[in-house]
Amino acid sequence: MTQLFRFFQDLWQRLRALFVKQQLPTEEPAVPKERDYTVFSLRRTVLDQLDTYFPVLGRMEKSDPDAFALLSKSGIWLCPEIRADRFELSPWWRDNRPTFGAIVLGCSTDSLSYEIKNKKIVPRFIYFTKFKPTLAPVSFQRTNLPDVYQVMVYLDAEDPKWKFSAPIEFGVAIGSDNQVSVLRMKLTVDHPIRAKKRSERGQIFYIPVQRWGLPEYFRDWAAENPEAANNVHDFLARTFIMAANFFENAQHEMTEIRIVKDDLACTFNLDIKQTARFFRDRDRQSGERIFHIVRAHQRSNGALVKFHFRGNREFDWHGYRIQITIPGLHKRSLIEFKEGVGDTEAIKIMNDKNTWAVMKEFGATLDKAYQRAAARPNKQSVLRRMWQ
Repeated sequence: MTQLFRFFQDLWQRLRALFVKQQLPTEEPAVPKERDYTVFSLRRTVLDQLDTYFPVLGRMEKSDPDAFALLSKSGIWLCPEIRADRFELSPWWRDNRPTFGAIVLGCSTDSLSYEIKNKKIVPRFIYFTKFKPTLAPVSFQRTNLPDVYQVMVYLDAEDPKWKFSAPIEFGVAIGSDNQVSVLRMKLTVDHPIRAKKRSERGQIFYIPVQRWGLPEYFRDWAAENPEAANNVHDFLARTFIMAANFFENAQHEMTEIRIVKDDLACTFNLDIKQTARFFRDRDRQSGERIFHIVRAHQRSNGALVKFHFRGNREFDWHGYRIQITIPGLHKRSLIEFKEGVGDTEAIKIMNDKNTWAVMKEFGATLDKAYQRAAARPNKQSVLRRMWQ
């Protein structure tokens, strides 16, 4: 009886092992394939936009030198996919109001094809800067709300018929309830006057007058968007919310990838588990593996290895220089800067006595911080010191 029981037990174990072996090939590879598709899709998206991104950023030096001084060093965050179906700021913005933010919007091949087909210009970048309410640009409506942002929509066209490169601005204010309000702007318009003199009676001439409102080109832009329903204030608020939410979402991944070419930078964030797969075709100058996590484990000789990071964080890839850092570990994150800046004209009017750094100086300081971060070794002592 005992032998018969052992026979059936052994037969069951063999059948079970055979069943598991047959099932594994059909179930397990599904997850890696999906991950590979996501990584390779992101790779194509990044490389597709870089060919347009760097020439456009280079032309910004003439059209907006202050923004160029900062964004050419910090980089503008690439958008793998922008979803504009959320029309309110995320809860993260209730407690975090970063000084700077920038996203890439219209540098993909699809955007360029859309321009040619529809003869319309797609904004290349959207970037925003936080101002102290009392030192906000004098062209913005005064407000009692705690935070004021200057939002810049950067346009760039290479078509010989209407070639230009310039930013257009508008202002928003964010309340403590996370609601976004579009600020009116001081505009100079031509007011018609009919001549009354007998010799000039009936003739019309114009004098410049100032009024508060929004430029007409924003109204035209809103009219092209059916979701705006010709409400220019709602359209501009949604534009800022889209840029702000994406910039916030981009900070959630652990690793920050900085792409450098001709002293110009571009940035995007990537899951640290995907770095090796993403940059698998990089130029290998040494046998060192790419930057990765080493989990806590025990070696065969019994030695305990603590959790730490290892690998190469600076290398060449498709003609670009890649620098991998972890904000908070190798350097400060850009979203840690939360102080409002001051407009030059507003500082003079308010007679502010504080010492202010210009954008060019701040950009140079930021670039040095990135270089130090890229050269910083991956040591456990550094990791413990940063997290204590």
